[in-house]
Amino acid sequence: MFTLGLTTTLNAQKAPKYDKIYYKPVHFENEVVKVEIDNIVSLPKETKFRMSITNKTGDYLIYNSEESSFTIPDQNVSAKDKSFIIEPNGSKTKVYRAFGENLNTIESFTYVCEGFYQVKMQNPLEAENFRLPVAKNNFTVGPYSVSHVGHKKATGKTDIKFTANYQGDNLGFIFPVNIAVIMPDGNSYATANSKVNPIILKKGESDSFSAYWNRMPGGSKNDMQLREMNITFLGVFVEGTPVKVAGKSISIEWDEAMTDGKN
Repeated sequence: MFTLGLTTTLNAQKAPKYDKIYYKPVHFENEVVKVEIDNIVSLPKETKFRMSITNKTGDYLIYNSEESSFTIPDQNVSAKDKSFIIEPNGSKTKVYRAFGENLNTIESFTYVCEGFYQVKMQNPLEAENFRLPVAKNNFTVGPYSVSHVGHKKATGKTDIKFTANYQGDNLGFIFPVNIAVIMPDGNSYATANSKVNPIILKKGESDSFSAYWNRMPGGSKNDMQLREMNITFLGVFVEGTPVKVAGKSISIEWDEAMTDGKN
């Protein structure tokens, strides 16, 4: 996914010199996201804080912290971290660290909290069924190229693994939990793989995914070792369009009482 860079520029009001400077917690929210920042502390060469992000929508949310920055003139303070995805109506907490000089003398600064994207999902792509025994090893579905990596077919358990490459211009989502198989009795059986989180790909990226089934009902009619199995991919391959969400510039102020109490 995205590569994050946290850029910070320093010069703000100066505080008396302490080993550590503590700051008051801050937060903001809009219709899409709620952000809470606390445990903010500056040491001589490091500023760190905890950020909790809550996704208030039924869509996936991306936070790309490369677009966030501190405004503190006089020096560049930078950090690197990975962007991350927040599930619909979910939340995640990360600790961020930025590095510079004399950061424990800064009384106040501004954190420009940007880089939020709400992902608007398109309709799932229709893929052809994949037959076991294998008739062909590769197939395409929209901007995805999918390859059969291998499988084990037995009465008690059958598993199969694929690799997919995404060449679309948006974001590619793969939901392995939606893989199913149609058996000779005419019924569709969902994969026993209950992992619900999708695989998310940018253009040019690849990843693997798998599905498996335990012993089927129906006796010899549905014996997986002996019978043809038609694997289906309804709702498995989807594209999502990231839509930028407004962030906010947040003033972060020295907590003098906390600082005095801990130094």
